[in-house]
Amino acid sequence: GDRELIEELLGVMQETGADFTDTFRGLLRLDDLRDGSSTQRFVDWIVPRLATPAQMASQCRSRMPLEQLQLLLVVGRQSPAVLAQVGLSVDALMAELRIIDRRKALGQMTPQEKRANDHAAWAAWVERYWQRLLQEPAVTARESKKKESVLGRAKSERRGLEAVEAEVV
Repeated sequence: GDRELIEELLGVMQETGADFTDTFRGLLRLDDLRDGSSTQRFVDWIVPRLATPAQMASQCRSRMPLEQLQLLLVVGRQSPAVLAQVGLSVDALMAELRIIDRRKALGQMTPQEKRANDHAAWAAWVERYWQRLLQEPAVTARESKKKESVLGRAKSERRGLEAVEAEVV
């Protein structure tokens, strides 16, 4: 449902190094939901704005060196109570290990590989999003009418302002 779609969006954003503001600004670009090319334009727009492998790798910081982490994992697997006494758990250590692995993978990834991965991830998510929105034709039609109404009022207000300016001059 919608919750899963939002969770997937946040996951894709994290995985690709997307900026929140850029992402939501870009989603506004999905202007005509009846036109599948709108989704492709979004993907083509967002991918160049995503973090590079080097930028993302620099953000993957483990709180401890790999050697210390490996030693604590051995101790923790043999005696979890010892880790608990110092406020650690095997799960927390595994999360740190995943950070180190992610940094290593990003360090080995070329910008072209990341761009291709990012493109695929965003294309898949946007397709699911688009399909979900197409399930709500009444909402889409209502929003379209609302948008037309707002634009119509703005044009009328502009014409009114232009008329007042013309009278003042």
